[in-house]
Amino acid sequence: MNENFEGTRFLQLLKCVPDVLDYKTILYVGGHYRFGRNLQLLPYFFKAGYKVDVIEIYDQNAAQLRNDKRINRVILGDIRTFEPDCHYDLILWHHGPEHIKKGELKGLIERMSTYADVIIFGCPHGLYEQGPEYGNKHETHLSHYYPGDFLGLGMQADAIGQPDCKQGNIYAWKYIKNGNMRNAGME
Repeated sequence: MNENFEGTRFLQLLKCVPDVLDYKTILYVGGHYRFGRNLQLLPYFFKAGYKVDVIEIYDQNAAQLRNDKRINRVILGDIRTFEPDCHYDLILWHHGPEHIKKGELKGLIERMSTYADVIIFGCPHGLYEQGPEYGNKHETHLSHYYPGDFLGLGMQADAIGQPDCKQGNIYAWKYIKNGNMRNAGME
């Protein structure tokens, strides 16, 4: 990922969730330093002074992330069965929902709603096939999404790029605490 590409996605995120940098704690779902990625959007949250926990399902990625002293803690686990020991202001799963079956997302949103004030998902805009990468079967894309999929789950959504193209991106978000009162983003 190059800096301009990630910068464009971050600007999209700011448009959708303008107060995204106003919180203090984040659970970032999934992460690695492969392919030149710097945990994608996390540098923006580090710079804003967030306390960052990362949950990562693949043990080799989790071991790698434990060397990053900016991360408060790295949890080896599956977000679908995660039982947190604290409450988070924000959960960000940037390019992750496509790695689980579509039918699992509704229950996951309900679970996350019990331990976070804001939930944000990022994923490819439409079909983007991918199999295992670097020996990690969890990198396989098991589903694909369009904005309407998230709207149907009670979230708001915004897409950039053409559907079913590699560079397209969707952000879907839901304010749990205070309903959608702070939502100055997309209607």
